[in-house]
Amino acid sequence: MKLTGYYTTAGEKIAAGLLAGETLSVSRIAAGSGSTALSAAALSQEQQDLGPCEPEVSGTTAVMRCTLSSDQASAPYFLRELGVYALDSTGKETLYLIFRLDEEVSINPAFRLVLRFNLEQTLSDGAGVKVTAPLTGLATQEELKTKADLQDGFVPYEQLPHLTGSKNLFVNAATGSDDNPGTEAAPLKTIQAAIDSLPKDLGAGGGSISVAAGVYDEDVVIRGFYGGRDNDAINIVGATTMDDTRNVRSFAIVNTGCVVNLRGMCITGAQSGVAVSVFGAKASLMDLHLKSGGEENATGVAVGVWSPAQASIQRCTVEGYSSSGLLVDRASLVDINATEVKNCGYGIKVGGGASGTTGIVILSGVTYEGNTTDTVAVRNGQIFGGA
Repeated sequence: MKLTGYYTTAGEKIAAGLLAGETLSVSRIAAGSGSTALSAAALSQEQQDLGPCEPEVSGTTAVMRCTLSSDQASAPYFLRELGVYALDSTGKETLYLIFRLDEEVSINPAFRLVLRFNLEQTLSDGAGVKVTAPLTGLATQEELKTKADLQDGFVPYEQLPHLTGSKNLFVNAATGSDDNPGTEAAPLKTIQAAIDSLPKDLGAGGGSISVAAGVYDEDVVIRGFYGGRDNDAINIVGATTMDDTRNVRSFAIVNTGCVVNLRGMCITGAQSGVAVSVFGAKASLMDLHLKSGGEENATGVAVGVWSPAQASIQRCTVEGYSSSGLLVDRASLVDINATEVKNCGYGIKVGGGASGTTGIVILSGVTYEGNTTDTVAVRNGQIFGGA
């Protein structure tokens, strides 16, 4: 876990005053469960004040040592950010700094959990203000083992980051910002930021990411998630039909123990030579248009290859990949339905790796056009069904 500090709009003005010799007056530090815009004057979902801070000043560096105790919270919440309030030039309290956690922490008054933070600020002569928040002072797993509130030596599950219900996020490349909370009114800018805002443990819930029309020049990586609702854990949806107005460079779904659904987007690039990778995971690809940008030895969809996987591919168009439109390997199982494969080297290739564990492909309603070879199965790969 780490924290990253950001100046608010008002905080930048206060920082400029520090360079001119003014005194910084911190009024309080609060914990919040939202994702506050940097233009805000207060945390969007403030939950509790932190206990008294112990400021230490040495030269141009000031460290504020503060403590969060879960039993002081009025209700359970997920800690996502800290807000440092200070007095502006008029003496009015305003949000000065926002420190964001890279992983949310469950705060529950029913369990005594103590988190210690060192929030450090350095004023360099003539060079502006640099803000960091080192992990020193944040309770570690070893420190928590000595606390009486643990259950059989472990942190209670309720205190660990996880979803308890649905989390709906919105992404818009044109109007969004990754500093936004990801609501429909204040969307994120990138799909990766939306993915990264979800806890790895999806619990009994699921994450839904709505992608607006636009160009997303990013290689999205979905890795390490588990739990979630059956077949509805992570949904990344553009349109409900094939759509070329939502362009994403590539997706990699890797080592993930829940179902990832991609729908209604156009994949226009490749990551390590592959447009959509599914390794050690289970994915559903629907209404996608995968079209190569002309990369050499490129593959549209690769399932398995590095570790066994499972995928369902429905109502997709895969075109222009010089190596393979769809490649299946490593004891993987893929169902391909109502999909068009055209202008590829191999349309559908099963096997080819050195492992000898190839895979199985089940076809229904698949059409081919202009491929060098429509289908090929090597090293005991199996293809069932057809057009």
